[in-house]
Amino acid sequence: MSNEVYNPDFIEVGDLIRKCRENASMTQADLSEKAGFGEKTLSRLEMGKSNMRIDTFFTLADALGVTPNDISPSRLTSKRKDRRFTDLEAKFNRLSEKQKQLVYDTMASLMNGLENLN
Repeated sequence: MSNEVYNPDFIEVGDLIRKCRENASMTQADLSEKAGFGEKTLSRLEMGKSNMRIDTFFTLADALGVTPNDISPSRLTSKRKDRRFTDLEAKFNRLSEKQKQLVYDTMASLMNGLENLN
């Protein structure tokens, strides 16, 4: 008999961590090294089989280049972002400042153009 406790929040957080890691094109080994803990620990977190300390939670968010809200269970977030934008945000966070400004300027121009169509 297993000592593991089923907790839907742990499973959701684990899924979010895995999705963010994959969106960042990182392996478990990459993320474990960047976050400073073992692959086995990360594997258990991604499977929702383990809880984590708050400092581990923030370390993972930082290593993934996302906000803590991006890997929080939906019941704790007032409004879950559209998941399509989470992928883009993770990629955006890995850009240089010059690249970010180019993306911002391009998006602003596109949005202005769309507003003018109405």
